[in-house]
Amino acid sequence: MDSDPDRSNPLVNYLNQFERAVYTVLLLLLAVVIGFSLVSLVVVTIERLLSPPIYLLENHEILDLFGMFLLVLIGIEFLESIKAYLKENVIHFELIIAIAITAIARKVILVELESPGDFEVIGLGIVVLSLSAGYYLLRRGGITVH
Repeated sequence: MDSDPDRSNPLVNYLNQFERAVYTVLLLLLAVVIGFSLVSLVVVTIERLLSPPIYLLENHEILDLFGMFLLVLIGIEFLESIKAYLKENVIHFELIIAIAITAIARKVILVELESPGDFEVIGLGIVVLSLSAGYYLLRRGGITVH
């Protein structure tokens, strides 16, 4: 007799197969989005470098390019998390928190220093501290979920 009741239940097997199919479709769609984002980043970079004054970028243009660059990196990290789940059937919370930290870092880098309110800056600081503490605790505890 099978010791794992989930394996003998046809409904659970179907749902597991459906879940893997959804993850596979998400993986493919994300790969397409990352590809188009990379092409867009290359095109925008070339356009901005070749527009007068040639090879000179203003601060806001550099920040825009950094934002696009970080979005591509965040997409790649999402791709890695989905691949890891499909390979190992394990959610890697360290990777998910690293993605969140990257997304918040993007927000911090791109925030206009003149425009944010005090509460926005405080909120971003709290989120950064919370995510960093969570990442540290996960690394220290070695937690994975099957």
